[in-house]
Amino acid sequence: MGYFIVYTPSGWKGRSIGALKEITDNRCSRHQAEVLVTDSGLMLTCVGLRSVVVRPSEETEESYNVSQKGSTELKDGDCFALPGQLEFQVFGQGVGLDKKGVGFMEKEKKSEENKEMKPEKEKKAKKESEEREKLKTLREPCRNKYSHPCKFGSECYRTSANHLKEFNHPWDTPVDPEVSDEEEEKPEVKAKDTKAKPAKVRGRPVKRCDREQNPFFVASQDDYEPPTVKKKGKGEEGPKQKKQKKAENETLEGKSFAFTGTHSVVRKQLQEIVLEHGGLFHAGVSGKTDFLVATSMECMHGTSKARNAGVTIVSEQFLIDSVQNEKLMDASNYQIDEEN
Repeated sequence: MGYFIVYTPSGWKGRSIGALKEITDNRCSRHQAEVLVTDSGLMLTCVGLRSVVVRPSEETEESYNVSQKGSTELKDGDCFALPGQLEFQVFGQGVGLDKKGVGFMEKEKKSEENKEMKPEKEKKAKKESEEREKLKTLREPCRNKYSHPCKFGSECYRTSANHLKEFNHPWDTPVDPEVSDEEEEKPEVKAKDTKAKPAKVRGRPVKRCDREQNPFFVASQDDYEPPTVKKKGKGEEGPKQKKQKKAENETLEGKSFAFTGTHSVVRKQLQEIVLEHGGLFHAGVSGKTDFLVATSMECMHGTSKARNAGVTIVSEQFLIDSVQNEKLMDASNYQIDEEN
């Protein structure tokens, strides 16, 4: 182990003492200890997380550790060791040595050593440049909005990817909190053009009718959706429904109809005619039904039930004439009897 002499003026503070011996080890690159030079003596303060070992010059005294932010006074002959097996000894304080002569001798020794160590220094310089480039590439990732600031700040020496993601550093670039890394990495996916297929209708095929050929052709029953009802609670509102169209006239207002048998016009169109003119239709005969539209009394369901319930059984022409004349016709002229 070799020693060397460093002349410092009063009030000088020395940090990162490992650099005095040209040591680039990561364990000694950060500030391990701080030495304050005063007229009365030297003060040693531990700055790093790892403690500094102080060995007094007197044999009676035992060595002790100086923890972080702790300080102690150094005397002549005291030694202190930094992490990484670096030992320093205090030779003297205030001794009148020839600084010029000593400096000249040190320069000559250094010049001879530099000639021998030039290739090694070049290799070290290349390694340091490569390490700096690696640090730049590692420190390029943007600052994560969920990370915390590093307690070492700009003096941090750690290069692991996990540490750089978990903690913020002054050299990091901020990130827009609205945009996350996952959204930037996801490729754009084109939406598929999907058209709604018409629902299949079971049963016999229905002939299409034009508005000009059939005067009773009206819009589909989808237009007669019930109004929206607000639900109680704090849940989100669903999609708004279409507004129900008003009837063109009120010829059949307040009258309910039921249908049975085979008609000349499609039953669905007859139901839409009833809705368009203010009426109602039921799937079956009940006490609330006013008229049962039928073709004949033969092979029809619900006729006996309709007569028992007092429902008037009329022909299809009753509905057509009432709509064309825009008034409710006399049902007695269109009733279907058992004889018919």
